[in-house]
Amino acid sequence: MKLFIRSVSIIFMFFIFRAISGCFNRDCPDDVYPFDFSKIKINNLDNSGMGPKVISNNTMNKAAVAFQVFISSDLSYLGQSRQKTQGIGFSEVNAWTNPPCPTYYASNQSVESISVVTLLEISSLIPANTEISDLFLGSDETSWYKTNLYLPLQKLSQKINHTYIDAQEVQFRLFLGREIENDSAQFIVNIEFSDSTSLSDTTHLIFIR
Repeated sequence: MKLFIRSVSIIFMFFIFRAISGCFNRDCPDDVYPFDFSKIKINNLDNSGMGPKVISNNTMNKAAVAFQVFISSDLSYLGQSRQKTQGIGFSEVNAWTNPPCPTYYASNQSVESISVVTLLEISSLIPANTEISDLFLGSDETSWYKTNLYLPLQKLSQKINHTYIDAQEVQFRLFLGREIENDSAQFIVNIEFSDSTSLSDTTHLIFIR
């Protein structure tokens, strides 16, 4: 009986050692995969509460107009996401690494500028088809939960990283810094890249309350 208990204890300790050593001795690749930004998407944000949140409706408070912008690649994801593991007495299985090896992506372009044009009149002093980039402030993913998170759009474009982990995508938020005096609004967001390419998208028609 003692021999059986000792044998079980040895096997148990072996599995514990394998699990711990697997966490610290993973052979993760350090490849960096290049990509080009080719898609843009804009979501509406409700900025009237404690913090901005994505909304599906098109109604916003006149003093809390905000958007979330995604720019991304349309390529499939690459790199290593699964690895094979094998234990004593068990057939080979596929399992997620713990934690999984990260995959690094690097954009071939950097963001040169972010601009916004209003398609509708905002006030008597701001007619339709006016560029109003200086009326917007932005925040990137790294500054959402920090102080002084609002940045002029030119500074925001300089903060957007070129290397991303597990995604060919970057997102940022845009906040209109003044009230809209009319009952509706709509904007074009344009992103200019370092290789002279650009992406643009039009927001939904926003109803102001």
